[in-house]
Amino acid sequence: MSAARAWSLATIWYYAKAVLRGQKLLGNRGDPHQLGGDFVVDANGVIRLAYPSRNPTDRPDVSEVLALLSQLSAT
Repeated sequence: MSAARAWSLATIWYYAKAVLRGQKLLGNRGDPHQLGGDFVVDANGVIRLAYPSRNPTDRPDVSEVLALLSQLSAT
């Protein structure tokens, strides 16, 4: 993964706006060039959601994740 993918102008702008809004940033934790993601694994160990981030601010829609979790807890 290239550093350019993690640190684009859009990413820098996102964090600049956060600082201007007064948000506290968590600082550099681990490899700043590594992208994360969001994953949901059910009680049987089956991956029900795999969402690798395309950039540091890319996350799945919260309502979709909550709906999935609600569905999994109902079964």
